[in-house]
Amino acid sequence: MEGWKYAQDWYTMFHNAGWRLKDNIINTFSAGGGELPTGTRASILGTWNDVAKQATFDHESPEGQFVACMLGKVFPGDTVAVTPYPDMAKDTVTILIYPQPSN
Repeated sequence: MEGWKYAQDWYTMFHNAGWRLKDNIINTFSAGGGELPTGTRASILGTWNDVAKQATFDHESPEGQFVACMLGKVFPGDTVAVTPYPDMAKDTVTILIYPQPSN
């Protein structure tokens, strides 16, 4: 139930900001085998420069505004990472919620 509430908080934040769900659904998945990552992972359209250790993305796009909103935020008990991918759809943010890190 706690995970559902956490996901609902994310949904409410995006909904209140005027964002809409693709195909009007929230997808769920389960993974087995091996060790899962922990925390919350967001994906956006962009690239990563491994030499400069810097992400490149459109700061004026909706996903760029999402990154600006996330910078400097503290999420008690959670690790939130935003990763750019060149094959992500424009104006899209994907959020995966994994088990939260144990303290």
